Amino acid sequence: MTLSKRNSRGFTLVELLVVIAIIGVLVGLLLPAVQAAREAARRSTCINNLKQFGLAAQNYHDVQGKFPSAANSTPLEGGTIPHSPTGNWRSFSAHALMLPYMEQQRLGDIVMQSIKLNLRGDSDGTNAMEGAFPEVTTTKIGSFRCPSDGDNFGANYNNYAVCAGANKGWWGGAANQNGVITQGIYVTMADVTDGTANTLLASELVTAQAASGAGSKNQKDLSRVREGAGIGSNGAPEAWPTITAVDVASMGAACAALTGINGNPVGERWYKGQLGRTVFNTLLTPNSTYPNCTFHCGGCNYDGRGLHGARSMHSGGVATLMVDGATRFVSSEIDWTTWQRLGSRNDGIPVGDF
Repeated sequence: MTLSKRNSRGFTLVELLVVIAIIGVLVGLLLPAVQAAREAARRSTCINNLKQFGLAAQNYHDVQGKFPSAANSTPLEGGTIPHSPTGNWRSFSAHALMLPYMEQQRLGDIVMQSIKLNLRGDSDGTNAMEGAFPEVTTTKIGSFRCPSDGDNFGANYNNYAVCAGANKGWWGGAANQNGVITQGIYVTMADVTDGTANTLLASELVTAQAASGAGSKNQKDLSRVREGAGIGSNGAPEAWPTITAVDVASMGAACAALTGINGNPVGERWYKGQLGRTVFNTLLTPNSTYPNCTFHCGGCNYDGRGLHGARSMHSGGVATLMVDGATRFVSSEIDWTTWQRLGSRNDGIPVGDF
């Protein structure tokens, strides 16, 4: 009996190369879609974090009858127990005061105890909160971090900043403190005369250290704070609506020409009530091509005037929170004037679609 012999044939080298090439093309087509889906999920988480922040702010207002200040003093600095609004670099942030309303009662208790005992929110000297309660520097608060910002410099970094308003920032006088979470005064819902749906409460910031993105002109680089003590003394008004886009462009260009970087990280220490750490102002539009800049002393904490814009690692804009609790993704291309109107709680000018 004769058995038939079947010919078996494998891939030729050319066919194998063709298959590999096809797989490479498919992976190349699929990878951007996967990355886009992941970023969409990260952005959704980021927006949800802002929603929770907004709920905490509203609950704080319901209980206290006011929003917290951007910077809250200890009694040692002239305040009354438990705290009063101030602009001092030792001040506690709005984030710190709202912790009990964000399911962070233990850390909230630490903050209030520290304020009452004058255990300031800084690491210099022996009279410091970090020394008495080291867990404030080692406990990561997930709802303060946007997953799109991949740099995990430390547990106490933060990606969300309250809005000080359309002004240069600290020490500009109470009349110029036109935001909702301000340096020197407490604001109530009734003070938001432009409407709670048309006024910013918070937005994003990009964490950065002195060398982050150095020289690359991406958002990490632009987030690093330049030092320019004389820039804020250029005669420009302190706040919207008297300050103009031309004024800001002049300051921004001067900041961009600076080479000195303030050594303090951006977004570090969620418990410190300072521009660049837990506070932003709207003079720079979202993801501005002008860098963040302080008009304060070199190397000092960010409790002076400056440009500290809303920034994100999302493509095309930033996630924002309005006073009424609504979240909006605002384009980096938003009109400068519209952005100032959103930053001001009481300019009396209605905001249209944005």
